[in-house]
This record gives sequence, structure tokens and C-alpha cells, in this order.
Amino acid sequence: MKPTVILVPGGFPKASESIFQAIRKALAETECEVLVLEKARWRDLESNAEGITSKILVGKSAGGRFVVEYQMRHKDAKALVLLAAAVKAKEQIREIKIPVLIIHGTADRVVPIENSRELARQFENSRLVEVQGADHNYKGKEQETARIIAEWIREVA
Repeated sequence: MKPTVILVPGGFPKASESIFQAIRKALAETECEVLVLEKARWRDLESNAEGITSKILVGKSAGGRFVVEYQMRHKDAKALVLLAAAVKAKEQIREIKIPVLIIHGTADRVVPIENSRELARQFENSRLVEVQGADHNYKGKEQETARIIAEWIREVA
């Protein structure tokens, strides 16, 4: 069974549209169903994820915090993808054993790239990809970033 990929935007959902559109296009070949949440709200993630037995959660910026918190509470996602995630590295995230792909642009001025580097050290099963020249919204790097995500999802799905 192919997993459902749930895309969770950050605090400004419009800023996620371009990268999420590229991810949807890249995932079309994987036969994964893709669900895009309109807003980064906890209740939206919980209600949409409920009942989906095989899921991969993708969180951008503040949406990354929601997917990490969701997994810490529910422990039912197959994998996580964090895009410039506004997540503080805490001891508790070591409890997350599933694969975690962390992607961060080297030109991000909103969330420091060191945040993702620290997260990569904290998660037990993570891979960090730094996208050269990408800003917080991956402008101009959407296809490259989406291709990385789609290839990784093929590996873990």
C-alpha cells in the first residue's frame, strides 16, 4: 500500500504553495496520494491524518513543528519530511525512530540552517540535505527540492 503524503504548511500557507505544487507534481509518478492542508493548525492535521493507516508527513517551517509533535503523540506516521522546519531540537525527539528527511536552504534568512543541522544530530534515523542557494520558500529551487523528496519517499515507502 502506497502511503498518503500529507503536506502541512507553515504560518503563511501562501508561501508554501509553490514548493507544495512542485512536490505534488514530483510525487505523481510514485502513485502516492497527496493531501495538502490549507492551514497549519493542529486540529486540521489530527482530523485529516486520522484513519489514514500509511502516511508520510511533510511540514514546512512551523508546519514542521506540527508534524514532529503529531508523531511524538501518535507514533503512526511512516516517515517525516521537514522543510526549513521551525522545530527546536529537544531530547524527546530522539523517541522518533522512523526515517526523517530534513531539507534546508543555505540562503534561508527566516529559520537558521543550524537549526536543521541540530535536528539531524538529534533524530536517530535522519538525513539532512542542504539545498545550495535556496531561501525559506525554496524559490527557484522548487523542482530540485521536490525531486529530492520524491526520490527519498520512493526509498522509504
